[in-house]
Amino acid sequence: MYFKLDEIPYSQWGLMPVDGKSVYVMTARGDQRIYLQLRYQDYKTSVGAMSSPYRVAPGWIYHPYRTTGIIIMALAVLLYILLPRRQRLPDDISYTTASMVAGDIVAVILLVPFYGLPFLINGGTVQAFTDLWPITLVMWLMALFAVIIIYYNAWYSSFRIEITPEALYILSFKGIRECRFDEMKAVEVISLRNPGWFRKLFLALAFISILSGKGTSTQPAGTALLSATAAYGGLEITGIAGKPIYIWFSDQFGGVIINNFDRVPRAIEAAGIPITQEDREIEGFSMFM
Repeated sequence: MYFKLDEIPYSQWGLMPVDGKSVYVMTARGDQRIYLQLRYQDYKTSVGAMSSPYRVAPGWIYHPYRTTGIIIMALAVLLYILLPRRQRLPDDISYTTASMVAGDIVAVILLVPFYGLPFLINGGTVQAFTDLWPITLVMWLMALFAVIIIYYNAWYSSFRIEITPEALYILSFKGIRECRFDEMKAVEVISLRNPGWFRKLFLALAFISILSGKGTSTQPAGTALLSATAAYGGLEITGIAGKPIYIWFSDQFGGVIINNFDRVPRAIEAAGIPITQEDREIEGFSMFM
């Protein structure tokens, strides 16, 4: 039998709130005496990293919000599937639906393990927020990147390019950005990789997860490999003033992810602006560029 602390008067029965302490409660049934042992179990001091000496309590006590959480996640998936979207036209210059879904999947791959690993490595929810909070902090900082990816993926889903004889117009939920042909100084094909420190950090975290006893799971290693090898192709448009404008048109496999993108370089070259094809490599995050 399991009880929450507010369900029984343990202090009145002489049970000390110290891990491992026990007390016996006696009751009489006719001539027979019945004893009930009460033992205080402190999950904060007795549940260590990757270990727990206790049998798992019933789900309604140990995980009181699990059912509610599953329902919320199911509703979130339905909302993602049924959310109204703008009807794309055949000649739209915009990111493909497949690339948007792929971006969301990448965000989930990053979010789920790095959000959940602190609870698995530390041994429980209490340890994740008390003695072993540094592990939680590092993991959740990595999970924060997934949240940022989700936000910018929403920007990419609203991204669209309009072409006129005078300029390119980049449309998104942030507004309209004009790129006039007569203000372009140079256009260059570039390749983007994640920063070196970011790739090394993910590899180190995957190594730590293996050492912690979770080596049977390939998800952290797969996440690290994805972060280390990802490279994206794009155009760097340098204007007369301001920082360059980047249009990322290919994924890490070299596939074009913007429908009808061939119209963009044709329009630039038709305006008399040469495009450098040397494929220069830079480092950074596409969402910040």
